[in-house]
Amino acid sequence: MLTFVIIAALGQLGIQTASLVAIIGAAGLAAGLALQGSLANFAAGVLVILFRPIKAGDFVEIAGVSGSVAEISIFSTTLLTGDNKTVIVANADESILKDKDVAIGVVELGDSSVKFVFRPWVNTADYWGVYFDLNEKIKNRFEKVGIGVLVN
Repeated sequence: MLTFVIIAALGQLGIQTASLVAIIGAAGLAAGLALQGSLANFAAGVLVILFRPIKAGDFVEIAGVSGSVAEISIFSTTLLTGDNKTVIVANADESILKDKDVAIGVVELGDSSVKFVFRPWVNTADYWGVYFDLNEKIKNRFEKVGIGVLVN
């Protein structure tokens, strides 16, 4: 409301406000798109926690990955697969196509690093939103479990 009043006052003073309104609108749209995936995952996590369709210890198949549920959090579910791998699956990210396989693997072994790739299939319009959202989730999850990023 305060922003609207300031823009209206500037307009009354004869200052061109069209570009200012466009910038504010673009910033609002960018913020909304950036939060879209996180809010959807948050809502799905709340529903999973409230209704408890699965619980820790259950054997499930989620997004084509089978395993025992190790942990359910607001944004993701952690599975322990039969070959003792830990897989983190985002809760209800509707942008990821469910009928396609997700590619997860190690792409490079550096001197002091390991590069992983996580490539789900999405519609073209959803690509950047999912890309940024997944990178943020992976970084936050690594930090939560004590995996840090070193900068030389």
